[in-house]
Amino acid sequence: MMPAPAQNTCMRDYARVNGFNFRLSVLELMYDNCYAQLFRLINEMPSNSNICLYSILLLPLGRALKLQECLKLLISKNIKSHFIFEKIVTQDYIEVQSYLASIEFSSQILNENLNDIQDVFNSLLK
Repeated sequence: MMPAPAQNTCMRDYARVNGFNFRLSVLELMYDNCYAQLFRLINEMPSNSNICLYSILLLPLGRALKLQECLKLLISKNIKSHFIFEKIVTQDYIEVQSYLASIEFSSQILNENLNDIQDVFNSLLK
C-alpha cells in the first residue's frame, strides 16, 4: 500500500483539479478489520456530499456486515464516492460490485470472502 503522505498528496491534487475543498485525511487505526474512523467520517458528513478514498480496497471488504453497513450509510446519505487509484466516481454501488468482480483479487481476505461480498450487494438490491 502507498504511504499515507503520498496518498494525501494524490487526494489533495485530485481535490484541487476537481474544485473540492480538501480536508486532511483521517488515519485509520492499524488493527485488522478496524473501520472506526471511516464510519465516524461518513456519519459526520452531510447528505449529498463527496468522500474521497485513495482506493476502493480501503472499503471493509474483509467483513461482509461492515461492508453492507458502510454501503447502506453511503446510499442513505446520497454520498458520492471517489476512488482515486481506480479512477471511479460513483453513487451507484452496484458499479462498485462490478468493479470488484472484474479485478483479480490478490488479497487472501478478498478471495476468502468473495461470496459474502456478493451477498452484501445482493441485499442492496432488495
